Amino acid sequence: MVFTLGTSAVAAAGTFYEESAAAAARLGLRAVLLTGGFERNTPRHTVSPDILIVDHAPHQLLLPRAAAIVHQGGIGTTGQALRAGRPMLVVPHSHDQPDNAFRVTNLGVARTVFPGAYRAPRVARDLGHLLGDCPLRDARRRRGRIGQGRGWRPARRRRDYQPRRRGFISSAPAFPRKPLENNAA
Repeated sequence: MVFTLGTSAVAAAGTFYEESAAAAARLGLRAVLLTGGFERNTPRHTVSPDILIVDHAPHQLLLPRAAAIVHQGGIGTTGQALRAGRPMLVVPHSHDQPDNAFRVTNLGVARTVFPGAYRAPRVARDLGHLLGDCPLRDARRRRGRIGQGRGWRPARRRRDYQPRRRGFISSAPAFPRKPLENNAA
């Protein structure tokens, strides 16, 4: 599992990393804590050889290898987690994070826990549900579809689209033509 607060919430982590390490220990799973280089984010009480604490790591390499991702809900981390096809536990703090948490929760690929309720027993319970949920297991089997699509190419094959300057072809001309009047007098 990966626990991160991205770049906006990592400086105000509070007990996030301590509770995260305790939740990982409750589940008996290995965890990577991305602490952002802040010494105060290093858990003091829950130390285990199954927990790796690092300042930063490239999400595109780490997240596809995680069983689940716990993050703040920033658009960058949310996009990388969706691309990895992994279940998410979102802990929104501010900015666009609550909206992003709402959206991925409605998609069925995440659960949301607000910072005031972020405690090890609750996190372990929610992660247990996420890791055992059948729709999410199916999503993990289809991992990687997001971001590996063919982009604009399928649209190019649509019958009503032609790659022209004006876009879609319709029966009406793009600009109504007026007959030229001979104003030479």
